[in-house]
Amino acid sequence: MKGYYDGKIVKTNDSWEVKYSSGILGELKEYRTIPIVKEQYHLCDDLWKLGEHFTFYIEYRYVEPDASIHSNRGNDMPFAKIFIPTYKDFQLFEWVKISSMSSEVFKVVGIREDQLELEGDWSQAYNIIQKDWHPIHKIRKYTK
Repeated sequence: MKGYYDGKIVKTNDSWEVKYSSGILGELKEYRTIPIVKEQYHLCDDLWKLGEHFTFYIEYRYVEPDASIHSNRGNDMPFAKIFIPTYKDFQLFEWVKISSMSSEVFKVVGIREDQLELEGDWSQAYNIIQKDWHPIHKIRKYTK
């Protein structure tokens, strides 16, 4: 379950969570929610108002056990940590994905403070290689 995912921020009564799909291509998508780490609550209000998908990382943290719950599992619970990339997180000729285009992989060929120039098949079908600038906050690293 550890790793990078795309999701939307949702507001609950007293906390923030990320809603994401756990489905694999061709399968029925099941939506799950996971709490966001408290150190990032100050970011959530602005990101929630944007209503866009963001990349987040699932990590496990120790949580004090609740005396009313008896479990054989450890006290490590999953939490979402919002990944807010900057130009320092990317390198030239690195392979990346765009949140809204889940199947295509692009190569970084230019870097600005808030944008990356990406080279790849923007048509997603005709294998026509083109370049375009894209906002960094919508880009995530590609891992095989």
